[in-house]
Amino acid sequence: MAKKVLSDIERFMKFVSVSQNGCWEWLGAINIWGYGQFHISYSKGQKKQIRAHRFSYEHFKTKLGSFHIDHLCKNKKCVHPEHLEAVTQQENSRRARKEKCKRGHIVAENPYQLKRGPIICRICKNATSYAYEYRKRGKNMFAEDVISQKRGSKGVTH
Repeated sequence: MAKKVLSDIERFMKFVSVSQNGCWEWLGAINIWGYGQFHISYSKGQKKQIRAHRFSYEHFKTKLGSFHIDHLCKNKKCVHPEHLEAVTQQENSRRARKEKCKRGHIVAENPYQLKRGPIICRICKNATSYAYEYRKRGKNMFAEDVISQKRGSKGVTH
């Protein structure tokens, strides 16, 4: 008996699981940035790898062109077309900026732009640098220690 060849959308849906919050969680391959990857067929049996959320948006809504996809639910693995919005690269970057760093500092008040990467909190960036220098000199200190020392000596609060 011949093996049934599934269409791209049939294969795609085999990698989707609906979660309790309404997201369509991608169960297939995930790239290093946390987004789903999917292979689509195109001319003469050739395959092309694309991001799963882009495939979902283009299949269920419309072609994207040069637009980027913003996950309205903030879940990188979500491929639900109603949770995706086509936006410009500039708007997508603006929406992705964090308001607070992982230690609770307001990033907008003291931003630091990495050479390649996100805008981070300058206080935490400096504390990490100081801690690195301390460790090079044989002192066991981490960024949290530097921040707590500065807060204690200068009365700095978040």
